[in-house]
Amino acid sequence: MAPGAKPGKSIVLIATAVSVACLALLVLFGRPPAPAPTEPAAPPAAAAVEPSDPTAEPSGELSDVPQPRAPVQEAYPPPSPDEAASAEPEPDAEAAPAVPSGIGLFPPPGTDPIKVGIVVPDDYELPEGYLSHHQVMDDGRELPPILLFHPDFELLDETGHQIPLPLDHVVPPELAPPGMPVELLVVPSPLEE
Repeated sequence: MAPGAKPGKSIVLIATAVSVACLALLVLFGRPPAPAPTEPAAPPAAAAVEPSDPTAEPSGELSDVPQPRAPVQEAYPPPSPDEAASAEPEPDAEAAPAVPSGIGLFPPPGTDPIKVGIVVPDDYELPEGYLSHHQVMDDGRELPPILLFHPDFELLDETGHQIPLPLDHVVPPELAPPGMPVELLVVPSPLEE
């Protein structure tokens, strides 16, 4: 405290500053009161109008008599019995893991068959549009690489028309690049356990 200052004055200033800060926080972070739910306005009461002549045909003009409202449809109607019967049950979270891990990362033996194609020699330089595909047998033996078409490659004939590629992209002997020796992969028999 500065010499000559009165202690009561500094307390009043501090209390005022704290009050202003609290009021500012209340204004900034206070929630506005929730609006009161409003009910739809009731239609004006219509006077009962009795027809003067019951045998007279309607004129086609709208009357002041309230008309019945159409039933309100649900936003999400329940499924029909056929849809409910055909719906698949939710898989049990404990029965099947969501993400494979460990040995589950590898396909079970026999589920990924070996592709048979043209063997790529070690010293052969692949032309553009081709790639070598390396495979391993279920027992762990590596096989020589075979020749595949690159997925983005477009093979054209002499007239410039596109030749459709095989779905598995394995290059057949008749579409081998010029000058490449054609030797098909021979898959060895599996080892006996």
